[in-house]
Amino acid sequence: MKQPIYFTILAGGKGERLWPLSRKSKPKQLLPFDHNKSLLELTIDRIQSISDKNHRLIITTQEQKPVIQELVGNDVWHVIAEPSTRNTAPAILLTCLWLANQDPNAYVVFLPADHYFPDAQPFCDALSELPLLTCNKIGLIGIKPTYPATGYGYIEFEKSSSDCNYHINKFHEKPTESIAKQYCKQENMLWNIGVFGGNVTTFIAEYKEHAPQLYNSVVAYMNQKISYDDIEAISIDYAVMEKSSNLLVIPLACAWSDVGNLNTFLSLQNNNGEHSSVISIDSHDNLVSLQHKLIALIGVDNLCVVETDDVILISARQEAEKVKLVLQELKKNNYENYL
Repeated sequence: MKQPIYFTILAGGKGERLWPLSRKSKPKQLLPFDHNKSLLELTIDRIQSISDKNHRLIITTQEQKPVIQELVGNDVWHVIAEPSTRNTAPAILLTCLWLANQDPNAYVVFLPADHYFPDAQPFCDALSELPLLTCNKIGLIGIKPTYPATGYGYIEFEKSSSDCNYHINKFHEKPTESIAKQYCKQENMLWNIGVFGGNVTTFIAEYKEHAPQLYNSVVAYMNQKISYDDIEAISIDYAVMEKSSNLLVIPLACAWSDVGNLNTFLSLQNNNGEHSSVISIDSHDNLVSLQHKLIALIGVDNLCVVETDDVILISARQEAEKVKLVLQELKKNNYENYL
């Protein structure tokens, strides 16, 4: 009998790089994306064929929980809420400790809520195989690079005795373009997409070994001895993964996107500027998102143009990542109402 897999969707992000579409009140994983479904709904749809409601969880923030509960509460077993955002390491440990109390033998897979797979079947097949391939290790899924991406981290691996999973040699941070081109030529490099699974007991043991202070803090919070804000804000990559030798990676060749910025978000929506409210003269390869106004483009190329009720943003497509600098200015100038 196969070990049941508990799929946990990480849905507490703010989506700041998708501002002004993504706001505090409606972050990117809740925005209409494909056929009016949000990225979060699409993530749940993606695992429908390999899971049932009683084996699906979401972890988000207390602030986002009500809207998530209303949107998809009937499709999942439980929504865990963090009082505040402390990055992925505390969120994942909190989930593992909670789940261990419900089912000590649980196998858990963590999935970001903001990924897009045009064809989900290869990905779902890999997810289903994780418990069989990883034993008492943490298994990651890595995507074979198709272009020299500078916005993703990379996993360097070596082949093990198995034909399906591989030992991890090293994690690499987001590279420069020249280094990314080198990575693309190497057969032992994968995009790190932040999808991984293991027994809850394995995850907890890895935290105890590699992040004992963080483990003690989360336990203290669960015992109501400290505030959640007292817990270190750190990613699981830094806290555990980069220190652990108890990891394997499964290479996967399939189309995938991390919907991380406006350029990607608008591109995947096939919004190429040929909009009924866009007049385009001698302009090419612009991405436009409109709510009310007519937009006229003359002699401009490769722009992201976003209009909401209270904001108009214009950015070069290749500079879309810098929207976070705008948010810094808004916070510095106390324009909180635009966040």
